[in-house]
Amino acid sequence: MNTNATQTITVSVTLRDENGLVILTDTVQLGPRNHTAFALPDKFGKSANQRGVAEFSAPTPDISGLGLRFSGAAFTSFPVFGQ
Repeated sequence: MNTNATQTITVSVTLRDENGLVILTDTVQLGPRNHTAFALPDKFGKSANQRGVAEFSAPTPDISGLGLRFSGAAFTSFPVFGQ
């Protein structure tokens, strides 16, 4: 979510495999006070059937996030860490 009321932000995305190697870089645009929701494999096909880390960063502190992990019908949240 972009918490800024007036500026669009570009969020940089880096996906790493379980060995820390970069498998994908991309960006997501978020308008003022806007959000998006997606499953990683739907938005970034290279992440399908991979284990690793998804990194989201922006040039300002105006982003927030929520991570969910699904396994069949069960799901849980996991922490989002700031730098």
